[in-house]
Amino acid sequence: MKDLTLVCPYYCERDLLAFQCGVWFSYADEIKQRLRIIVVDDASPRDPAGPLLERTRDRIGFDLQVLRINEDIGWNCGGAKNLGVAEATTEWVVLLDIDHVLPEDSVRNMLDAPKLDRLGVYTFKRTVAGGQRRRPAPEVFLLRRDTYCDMGGYDEDHCSRSGCVNINDAIDAHTHGRIVLRNVWSIDVRFMLPDPNEALRVRERRIGAAHATDVIARKASGELPPRAHDQLRFTWARIL
Repeated sequence: MKDLTLVCPYYCERDLLAFQCGVWFSYADEIKQRLRIIVVDDASPRDPAGPLLERTRDRIGFDLQVLRINEDIGWNCGGAKNLGVAEATTEWVVLLDIDHVLPEDSVRNMLDAPKLDRLGVYTFKRTVAGGQRRRPAPEVFLLRRDTYCDMGGYDEDHCSRSGCVNINDAIDAHTHGRIVLRNVWSIDVRFMLPDPNEALRVRERRIGAAHATDVIARKASGELPPRAHDQLRFTWARIL
């Protein structure tokens, strides 16, 4: 039985995915036996995750699943995380961005933690090359799958329309602002897209900031609900 699921959205960043695979491959066997990884390909038009991971799945040596969203929806990483959590079967899940990697010690400490708060939302200290520390990433955290579902996950009203997919408001509403436990474990940040033009193209596909104020205003006026009640507004397929 697996103890922890790691959910990681992907969009065209083959170098970052290759780096992640190297980290996952380096984990000790006893960690791999307790870990499931779900990579959600957010409709990558090039370098899709399925063929890249099919070649390494057996070599990695643990439960690796690949899901693919069929529609290329701008700024849909929140929807991709919703899908990954929906398909997770473990009690606890880690939501991870492709440019953040979990060191083995952090994974081991999570798996062996004597007691975690069932309403807790745990975030991570971040370090970059050279050991420099940054503030915790707001979109990288550990929590129970049921807690994520109860608070509604990411609000997909913002997907395709807004440069903002922040889950902190939902966390605050669900936990009444009392349980967001930061700086519990460490996570490393890797910015590995070598081509600045490619990084810009990925960002342009995702960011629709011109629509952000429109969505926020419509929610404030009551035209849209404060939080969407439906998720997974797309079709998808299981690749691996």
